[in-house]
Amino acid sequence: MSYKLNIKLYYIFTVTIYFYIWMPIWVIYFQKKGLSLSQIGILDAVGYLLMVLSEVPTGIIADKYGRKYSLALGALLYSIGMFGIIFELFSFWFLVGYVFWNISNTFLTGANIAILRESLDRLNELDKFPKILGRSNTIMMMSQIVASGLCGTVAAHSLELTFILSGIVTLIGFIIPLFMKETLLKCNEERESYLTILKGTYDLIKTDKGIILILLYSSLVSSLVFILTYTIYQPYSKEIGYSISELSIILILLKLFSALGGILTGWINTKIPLRYTFWIIPSFLIILSIFIGIFTFKLSITYLLIFVLICTCFSPNISHYLNLKIKDNIRATVMSFQGLLWTLIAFFLDPLILFLADTTKASLAIMIVCLAISLILLWLAIFILKDEHLEGY
Repeated sequence: MSYKLNIKLYYIFTVTIYFYIWMPIWVIYFQKKGLSLSQIGILDAVGYLLMVLSEVPTGIIADKYGRKYSLALGALLYSIGMFGIIFELFSFWFLVGYVFWNISNTFLTGANIAILRESLDRLNELDKFPKILGRSNTIMMMSQIVASGLCGTVAAHSLELTFILSGIVTLIGFIIPLFMKETLLKCNEERESYLTILKGTYDLIKTDKGIILILLYSSLVSSLVFILTYTIYQPYSKEIGYSISELSIILILLKLFSALGGILTGWINTKIPLRYTFWIIPSFLIILSIFIGIFTFKLSITYLLIFVLICTCFSPNISHYLNLKIKDNIRATVMSFQGLLWTLIAFFLDPLILFLADTTKASLAIMIVCLAISLILLWLAIFILKDEHLEGY
């Protein structure tokens, strides 16, 4: 096995792990089971809490035992979760499936970025990381687009079947990481202890406070994009006049714009200095959130598409800059710490936006939440740009 093969295998793995046939209808699926939007938000909050509790420990597992094993285990747990979620609401097997579904992603975050970057490092091609990360994000989006296209046909037969088929695809994909060449250790280096890894992460954040600010900034952006394209877009699309059968089309458009952003990220990296990125994202967010709150007609979905495009264009370059500041032996743990921040933000943001949508309107909920997040991002940008290392980016 070669490190170059790791990249290709990761692309294939990405297709299987993100083949979300259920994604366009999952909110409707839980509503069919008798839950309101607010109750779905509470259930989501429980899921995010599970992710919070498992995020850093799973990152340590990736740093101690290997990236590829962490990826494989995450895929296996996700597959089991898909099969469990179709059982009766709050039954034993439903709860097992729901727990596995939510913690599975924590085995992927950190380990996925680490194995990509370290494979390129071993190949002396680290400068290609933003391009490769953007390409993998594009593949992820294309996988979700194809799966979403199948959703309408599959859901017409059974909503439960969307979860079953997703579980089968992921179960097949779980073996792919096992064929990767592990990147964690070079030659005969010894594995470090959990405490050593945790201490290294703490020392890094303590000595370079800019890292925690960038982690928080990146987590705010990614969690907001996730909630907009994963949760709230369904009630929002219904509010502005789209039918349930058209939700798959809306999700496909969201993923297409995300994929386009991944394609453009390499060009953006050469044309726009990184320091401007920290201003561009919140500035666009303010403008677009106001439009979403004021104009509620079918074409208003365009504003959501543009924001997703902006975020996916610039986010990989922020990730690249962050990774340059992190050592290999604690990379997965630091990335898992970012996942922890992301999960904590989503823990509060998801139920909040669903509660606001339940009590007012989805469009108003989006505007309020997005304006609040944009102000926080602008505040963080002021302090991030004081980092002298950004002068060359």
